[in-house]
Amino acid sequence: MEDIVKDVPEVVALDIETTGLKPEEDRIVEVALLKIKNGITCRKLTSFIYPKIKIPPSGLPVNKIKPFMLEGAPSFDDLALELADFIKGETLLIQNAYFDIPFLKTEFNRSGVKFPDTYVYDTLLLSKKLFSFERNSLSYLASFYKLDVSGMHRAEKDAMITYKIFCRFFKEKPLEVLNMKKETSEINYIDTPLIRKNIQEAMNDGREICIKYRNRNFEISTRRIEPIKIYNESGKWYLNGFCSLNNVNRRFRLDKILEVIDNI
Repeated sequence: MEDIVKDVPEVVALDIETTGLKPEEDRIVEVALLKIKNGITCRKLTSFIYPKIKIPPSGLPVNKIKPFMLEGAPSFDDLALELADFIKGETLLIQNAYFDIPFLKTEFNRSGVKFPDTYVYDTLLLSKKLFSFERNSLSYLASFYKLDVSGMHRAEKDAMITYKIFCRFFKEKPLEVLNMKKETSEINYIDTPLIRKNIQEAMNDGREICIKYRNRNFEISTRRIEPIKIYNESGKWYLNGFCSLNNVNRRFRLDKILEVIDNI
């Protein structure tokens, strides 16, 4: 493969297609896992997944997956153990792990299967942190590197494009790339209703809390706040809280709060 770079790490390139953007409401409809070593796919698992919820007859907006394509497909419950076995102990390669990992963790949780311990390279995070592209989307990066983008927005194709982009990144900045491998425990996810419940309880008791929060630059910090109110604006949930350290009111998106710590 002409895009492969010498000594690029062995990874499992992973991509999913979903019915929407909310793990607690939407479902995975396609998954691709490609174990790639020295540019060669030595093992793969690709499948449509029956989502158990309705999708529009015209198909899903981005990936154009239509209901008839999912007829007879296994459910995530059917695949959970096989998927867990595939990725256990592996290094996953994902474009925007902060999207895919929450979906996978939520689906595994529904199936009663523990999400395995893994590591992750995230090409979106690598792009933001190590380079200065005009945009950081998969389609933009693929076009920038003049990769074949026909058939994009399907799991196997996007997983392979992600790998080719990763190889380009590694060629340009190998040490920096290696240093940005993360444990999946760092890409944490708590269902928003549970976050909302924990914060509401603190407000009812008049307690301060600490939150772990991920900002738009994917930086994670711990904030000590007095929660004031939770509200919905344009379909997104927010927390308004008083930050005593800075003596100012701040607002935080609930889906970017990774953990609520009560024992402070």
